[in-house]
Amino acid sequence: MVVDVGCGPHGGFIPALRGSGYEALGIDPKAPGGACYQRIEFERSDLPTQVDAMVACTSLHHVAEPGALLDRIANTPPRAAS
Repeated sequence: MVVDVGCGPHGGFIPALRGSGYEALGIDPKAPGGACYQRIEFERSDLPTQVDAMVACTSLHHVAEPGALLDRIANTPPRAAS
């Protein structure tokens, strides 16, 4: 699972990731509708229990507490190796 933090209204990297066969979730208050998006601030979102990678491209300057957001990213448990 790849999480796109701040995917924006056009879905960010989610369409390309899903088109390449990845499980992907976009999180943004202005995210498109659909099962692979959450329309909410990342700080309040429900993250998947298994995450392989997170992308935050041009989104950190939009949050009030970038350090807290980075701490949440850093403390998200990775998917267990199989």
